[in-house]
Amino acid sequence: MTGNVEIRNADRNDSIALMMLLNELFSREADFDVDEKCQHRGLKLMLDGCGNHRCVKVADVAGAVVGMCTAQILISTAKGGLVALIEDMVVAPVEQVTMAIEVLNNRSSS
Repeated sequence: MTGNVEIRNADRNDSIALMMLLNELFSREADFDVDEKCQHRGLKLMLDGCGNHRCVKVADVAGAVVGMCTAQILISTAKGGLVALIEDMVVAPVEQVTMAIEVLNNRSSS
């Protein structure tokens, strides 16, 4: 696999890739059911509020979103200040990342 990883803020254009990553994450978890309608609603709330005590970051390789992480700011009385709660963190399986990079590389060389 080649390509540099860029960590950047997610935006609405990333929604399809983010939903695929959330499906990957929730399908691994016995405690969660994949509910695309519910997860899309939550993702929209996160994206619409980025910068307001919550954020969605993506790992981007050659234009392909290959990972994501969400964080929400909380006030910790134990720490006496602000802390971040990491909620959803997932990276696509290496086969999917490799395939995405190959497709993007082929597009750019055409």
